[in-house]
Amino acid sequence: MDVGFRSGGQRRRPVWAALVLALALLISFCLGALSLWHVLALKHEVAELRSEVAWRRTQQQPGEPGDAQAARGDEAVSVSQLLSKPTVLVPGVNEKAAPLAQTSSGTMGEGSVLQPCLQMMPDRRRSAVRQEHTTISWQVGLRRGSALVEHQNTILVREEGFYFVYSQVFYTDKTFTMGHVINRIKHNIVGNELQTVTLFRCIQTMNPVFPYNTCYTAGIAKLEAGDSVELLIPRQSANISLDGDSTFFGALRLL
Repeated sequence: MDVGFRSGGQRRRPVWAALVLALALLISFCLGALSLWHVLALKHEVAELRSEVAWRRTQQQPGEPGDAQAARGDEAVSVSQLLSKPTVLVPGVNEKAAPLAQTSSGTMGEGSVLQPCLQMMPDRRRSAVRQEHTTISWQVGLRRGSALVEHQNTILVREEGFYFVYSQVFYTDKTFTMGHVINRIKHNIVGNELQTVTLFRCIQTMNPVFPYNTCYTAGIAKLEAGDSVELLIPRQSANISLDGDSTFFGALRLL
């Protein structure tokens, strides 16, 4: 009798093990389906947010006629003319530009702007320049003060000082590695100095299945009046996002 009971218990063990395994598989399947649903819902929310941002951007910055865009794109402003404009531009405020004043004691006078800055965002109306490198076509997103201006897709420095330069590019390229460099183009060179000097680099690996990754770099550099700072992508044809919240380039004067 005892032997028969033991043999019956041993037969039931495989059945219980199979039930536990099936239950575990069912739970795993349910969790996977729930995770997939959350991912799809998140993608849908991101798409809605991007469409809303694009709509607000078109409402805040109405497009210009095609002739006006072409005239502005073809207009070439010399560096000397830009350096000679002592004005302060505060975007979004309809007021007269105030001169940048500073007393002999070094204190900032009335009408001055502390810590001038310039942040640029991609210009969707103009395509990127693709030669040996990819150069993003920029437009001014935010500007304060007169120390920095946009000039031919670069940041032109009008006042000498120490600047915090930053940049980020959202890459959507399947190339194994992507990245960009921040170059300083010197206005004055001495002897055998190079006119173009690399200030900062950014390198990021890309996933060939989900090619979405940002690359951010920043640092402090001393720049002289007349210098330019540019962002170059060392690829002839780079796929990037042109959204201003994910791809941007700017500088802030510290001292």
